[in-house]
Amino acid sequence: MVFDVFPHVYPPQTDSFLLLKHLETKNSDTVLELGVGCGLLALCLAKKAKAVVGIDTNPYSVKNALHNASLNGIENVHFINGDLYEPVCQRRFDLIYANPPYVPTPPNWIETDIIESAWNAGANGREILDRILANAKDYLKANGRIVLVQSSLADIDKTMATLEHNGFCVRVLAEEKERLGPISMGRYGWLERQGVLGGDFYERLVVVEGKIENGQEAESSWPKNQSVML
Repeated sequence: MVFDVFPHVYPPQTDSFLLLKHLETKNSDTVLELGVGCGLLALCLAKKAKAVVGIDTNPYSVKNALHNASLNGIENVHFINGDLYEPVCQRRFDLIYANPPYVPTPPNWIETDIIESAWNAGANGREILDRILANAKDYLKANGRIVLVQSSLADIDKTMATLEHNGFCVRVLAEEKERLGPISMGRYGWLERQGVLGGDFYERLVVVEGKIENGQEAESSWPKNQSVML
């Protein structure tokens, strides 16, 4: 496949390819990606899955992903500009996956380009991660899975504990030690003062999977009088 990366869109990095390597789908699966970037992962999965929906708050990312879908003649994808689960309302999926922002960000940080939303993640690096985890079960089918890649900068143990608390069976699919990227290096002093770094220039990248226990869908938190949007 051929991919273009537009201005204001974060290009795939090491964590993107680590996540892609550990995403498995069947031809009957419906898949949701939260944060599509240029669309690389969604389009790779669409070659095997029944359908893929990708959501991103960055409108440039959505345009970029649509362009790449057209460039590669892939039609079973739907890219939407929106905030996490909001555009898919009450739909359920076999797989949800994300490479969310996870770089801790100093308070009162002013973004100068929308591309920064691809990595800025609040003071503890979990601003988006925690929102994804809080509602994941409402959007998964029985035996559904959520797969995330994140850094040790954003408390991997908390992610696993939150998934377990929410009723998921949790396992680590992959782990790599990587040198800090330029964004984290630029914040090294602040990150060290926050106790996030252990005095070196490396981080752990981990792919975590949560699967619904006993194949049961979650008791929905949606209002009972709302219709299901398919």
